[in-house]
Amino acid sequence: MDLNQLVEFTWGAIAGGVYYDTVKDILGNAFPRLDKFKQEENKQLFEASLSAILETNDQIRNSLSTIAQGGSLEVTNITTGNIESGGAVIVGNHNTIGGAK
Repeated sequence: MDLNQLVEFTWGAIAGGVYYDTVKDILGNAFPRLDKFKQEENKQLFEASLSAILETNDQIRNSLSTIAQGGSLEVTNITTGNIESGGAVIVGNHNTIGGAK
């Protein structure tokens, strides 16, 4: 996956949605800075900062590419989400909430 596609994917994921926690976990200490750029709608600094990370850190680049292409990764730090009435979700160390079995 090329750099521009990863920047666009990450920009959208930080805005919220299903990949938010995964991207937050992948980016680790870099996440707050990128999140700040996103909140300020400063895409130029966001792109420059993320590009520098992706060019020097193959693990982050590969992880973002995997989820951007529909793959899955194990997420260790989940901080957001909604559980709808009657819904089910598995959290933490495979603890079950709701009807999941």
